Amino acid sequence: MSDLAGTTALVTGGGSGLGRDFAVALAARGAAVAITGRQQENVLETQRIIEQAGGRCIALVADASDTQSVRHALLNATDALGAINLLVNNAALITPMGLDWEVDATEWWHLFEVNLRGPFLHAREVIPGMISQGHGRIVNVSSHGAYVPSTFAAAYASSKAALTHWTSCIAPTLIPHGIRVFSFGPVGATGMTRKMAGQDGTPEDMRARHLKHLEHGDPRQQKSVDMLLFIASGGADALYGRHISWDDDPKWLTVNAEQIVASDLLKLTRRI
Repeated sequence: MSDLAGTTALVTGGGSGLGRDFAVALAARGAAVAITGRQQENVLETQRIIEQAGGRCIALVADASDTQSVRHALLNATDALGAINLLVNNAALITPMGLDWEVDATEWWHLFEVNLRGPFLHAREVIPGMISQGHGRIVNVSSHGAYVPSTFAAAYASSKAALTHWTSCIAPTLIPHGIRVFSFGPVGATGMTRKMAGQDGTPEDMRARHLKHLEHGDPRQQKSVDMLLFIASGGADALYGRHISWDDDPKWLTVNAEQIVASDLLKLTRRI
């Protein structure tokens, strides 16, 4: 399939886990893909997988929370592949985990720098080019933790809630320029899953669930990839600014898009 031919995508955190799966799937659909990550060997492995399958990819080492690192990576990506018209803000941390008054304060804040400031920095870099092109899509990878409180991973859940709400704030401002922004909640057996399974203090029911997914695989992971492709291909364009979950039915979203918008659903909204 080549329904993303002509798309140039940037996937942050593309060296492993869902980020790698997203990058490989986008390339298989015809997109040219730039991936960034902190570990050179990981991003190079993703590049190898994509290129062996006949896709186009550039692998870049970058710190998602650092302005100059992000800017340098974007310049290299556009020089190699052309202007970015699909941004997948996937890079994220889940640690520190534990009770907030016991975890390290510097680590707690650094998580927000990666999970929230990182998507902001990448969006700032790609939006001018998207405006010039007259179109683009930004997918902010969030989590079910954005709307389900977590006492053990409060920083992670709070950062994803902030990212989801920021998506709904910025999305309407970009519609006049042909740019659509989404919040997306995937799941899968990833490095975060391993951390949750091995972290001291993880509730036993949560640990058992994550260990099961690591041992047997998580069928939700492929569904998450499929939903990302649905968004990237324009299937959810009418639902910009909203949170789309891995387990939403694409057909239901398409058929009910008008009602979802009219009722202001799929947002972090207080109902009185």
